[in-house]
Amino acid sequence: MILNKVMIVENSGKELREIYQELIADFFSQSLDENQIIKQMMIELSHYANALQVAFYRFDLTQQMYQLNNCLTEEKHLKVNHSILKHYEYKKEMIFIHRPGAVNLEIIPLSMNNDMEGLLVLVFSDNKIKKGNLADLKKETEKFLSVIYFADSDKLNRFYPFLYELSLTLFSKYERQQIFSEIFKALETVYPDFSYYLLLAQDNEIDLSLPIQTLNLRDDINKSMAVKAFISGEILTQANEQSDANHIYAPLNGKQGTYGVLKMVIPRNIHLSKMQYSFLKEFARLTGMAIEKASLYENSKYQVSTMTLINEFAKKLNANLELIEITKILKNEIISICDPSEIGFIYFNDTSSKEITLEELSTDYFKTDEGRKLTSKLFNRTRKDSELIFSGNLSKEYETNYESIIAIPMNHSDLNQGLTILLHKKKYYFTFETFKVIEAMIQHATFAIANAYLKGKLHKAVITDYLTGLYSRNFLEERIKEDMENGDKGVLLLFDIDDFKKVNDQYGNHVGDEVIKQVANVMKSMSRHEEIAARWGGEELAIYLPNTTLDESMDKAEMIRTMVETGTNPKVTLSCGGSAWTKRNKDTVINLFVRTDQALYDAKRLGKNRVIKN
Repeated sequence: MILNKVMIVENSGKELREIYQELIADFFSQSLDENQIIKQMMIELSHYANALQVAFYRFDLTQQMYQLNNCLTEEKHLKVNHSILKHYEYKKEMIFIHRPGAVNLEIIPLSMNNDMEGLLVLVFSDNKIKKGNLADLKKETEKFLSVIYFADSDKLNRFYPFLYELSLTLFSKYERQQIFSEIFKALETVYPDFSYYLLLAQDNEIDLSLPIQTLNLRDDINKSMAVKAFISGEILTQANEQSDANHIYAPLNGKQGTYGVLKMVIPRNIHLSKMQYSFLKEFARLTGMAIEKASLYENSKYQVSTMTLINEFAKKLNANLELIEITKILKNEIISICDPSEIGFIYFNDTSSKEITLEELSTDYFKTDEGRKLTSKLFNRTRKDSELIFSGNLSKEYETNYESIIAIPMNHSDLNQGLTILLHKKKYYFTFETFKVIEAMIQHATFAIANAYLKGKLHKAVITDYLTGLYSRNFLEERIKEDMENGDKGVLLLFDIDDFKKVNDQYGNHVGDEVIKQVANVMKSMSRHEEIAARWGGEELAIYLPNTTLDESMDKAEMIRTMVETGTNPKVTLSCGGSAWTKRNKDTVINLFVRTDQALYDAKRLGKNRVIKN
């Protein structure tokens, strides 16, 4: 038996060539695939060389090691490793999982066309092939595999026109859903025996029947090969021991970024050639560019609609609106965009004040104890450095049942107008796009609020006295005139600080101003909301009391006179004259002023520090 086997091997060059020629003929005539013809080659080698075991490895470019393509064995204990590191000298310990007994083996490195490499392992029980015959076996096997791989590459080259046609189809589509459908049709055509998935890095509302998953970029990079491929931009391969398959991850690269990863699951005994990897890389690149094009188109549509929305919003604010009207418009727009569970508006005018004012249009949550506590914390956080808050996990930082938040300070120039807060109970409810739109709207609203605030300040400056903060005489006259036209009755009280010149002479004008402010503060404290306290001129001050009789006003006049006499420093006294008007008498503003002034003159003439009515 040994002699016969050796003689067969000695004539192996010619006979092996004939065997390989028959296999090549079968390959082309029967349309066998690469894996099938390699398996048949190993069966013929096993019979031909009377080998106990034949194993064939192919070099994997991505993992830089030899991977087992197929193994034929008659001995269960001769289990080989699935992966072998490239080495200048191979020993049987590298091949077998468990150290074998007395066996002989030949490890034959193979080099084919297209820079492809392989290892052929032949295991014998009692004899080895002679060196000359081994060289012939290596030579003929390399020729055979070169023909097979060249033919397979030729088949692959036929797919490049297919890629061109696919690119025309993909780039004619503008909706991502249509693009995904075309991609999977193409994958079914090119890789009918493989499984595949698109792992996308962005949120996509797509048909759930398609094999599309979200690429979780928060995964540990050391654990996720898909994330590694996404970040590196290179095709990576990972062996899956449980499913006896290889997972290939091809990044979907566009010109402006990477949009996900194409994951392919292939049997472990199938290893892609360099050309096949090149084709896969081009397919993934084409997919990435198509997704990028659709994303840019959708983003441009979104940007146009957003700009239109913001412009329309800005037009609404261009009118001369008060704070409550601006807030109402802003609230309605926010609700229409993202429908938050809660929305709060916090305003303040004095940048040094620590007190906050909750706008009445805020939802009820902000009026609760919990809402006020959260508002105070957010207010202090954002006021310190104008920080914008955008989070989908709020309960991790604060004690609250709400998870998603948008909190944007309302700053204009150096003026801090307040804070807008949006809350929702769902985690990560607000998208970043929503956040940016809300931010733009609040910027426009802040500008409108600043204008309303400055308009209010200007109006207040016109109608108030800068020293006392009381209304001006002009404003008082206008209000009395309006009240005479629309009301039924009213009273004007005119006060004068007695001997005021002596205060200025003795203490100076600065103290004189302080005395006027003290008297003005007493009058403010004694004035109801509808009553108007004003500075008449110099040391003269007035209060107008609408819908009041003269007798009713005398009590208030006496209280003011008494409070001034007992509460000023240095001590001063007041003289007061009062006069009333009624609708039935058809009075005029001038006549009312004349009568009131005469009453004040009488108070002065009768000894000062008293109230006289006329």
